[in-house]
Amino acid sequence: MKSKTSWLPAVLAGCGWLGGITLYILLLFTMPRQPWITGLLFLLPAALLTAVTVMSEQRILHGAGTIIGSILITAVGIIGGFLLLLWLSIETAIHPVTDPGQYQRILGLCGYPEEETVAFFPPEIPATATDITFSYCTPLLQGGEELSLQFTLLKEQAEQLKAEIEALPDCPAPDYLREFDFSEAEDGRVWYSRSYQPGDWNHGELGAVFWKDNTFWYTMQDW
Repeated sequence: MKSKTSWLPAVLAGCGWLGGITLYILLLFTMPRQPWITGLLFLLPAALLTAVTVMSEQRILHGAGTIIGSILITAVGIIGGFLLLLWLSIETAIHPVTDPGQYQRILGLCGYPEEETVAFFPPEIPATATDITFSYCTPLLQGGEELSLQFTLLKEQAEQLKAEIEALPDCPAPDYLREFDFSEAEDGRVWYSRSYQPGDWNHGELGAVFWKDNTFWYTMQDW
């Protein structure tokens, strides 16, 4: 190295690239809403530190300037990264994922097929389904998690699916939940229902499917 102090931004830049790329990949694979563009901001501190390293090697920055600049960029990068991660989490919780093309990926994030609340969701949206409505709300702190899939099938397919649903284990849902959310349903099956505490109306989990005519509604709730 031409400069005695260029090692500092070089080391910090290496750590920044490693941490930024790792965090970026984790966000893309674990967050319901994939921040393809916004997530690149996690790489900005590493890019700036790389620039500082080059300027130090070219003697554009000297001694104290290199050290102070490297420390400031690192500190601002850490604080900014934390705030960006917080903002992305809030943004994801506020805006549900509604693209049916994301259904299988979201279902996997919810723990399918091991997680009981989503165990009997269809592994994919039927190819002949129409009037498809999909929504996923991710939890934030005490906020609830909800996965909902609605679609309509042809009569023969609908009758076959109803027969399969009838064979599912039945776990009664709390009366208030059935009356509040599923009053329009013709029939249905709750395959999983659990309260965190006996008699606790405020917290629980639910996995269920309801239907009316040839329209089906699968729902998972963790509130």
